[in-house]
Amino acid sequence: IVISALFGGWSHVVLDSIMHSDLQPWWPWSERNQILRLVSLEWLHIFCVFTGLLGGAFWFFRANIHKYLILKK
Repeated sequence: IVISALFGGWSHVVLDSIMHSDLQPWWPWSERNQILRLVSLEWLHIFCVFTGLLGGAFWFFRANIHKYLILKK
């Protein structure tokens, strides 16, 4: 749970830093946002939708794998 929370929290900071000009991801060491507009907003949204669908498919498969294994026997 701790690893998931850290990954989710920091990936949120990175994704928001690409999109929002008022974020300072390296504060207190730097007030600059070097990753702002690293990719276009369109590609950022496409990436988020794709990874969300991929995660949903993975979750669905993991939640229902026992049904598939029972049917194959």
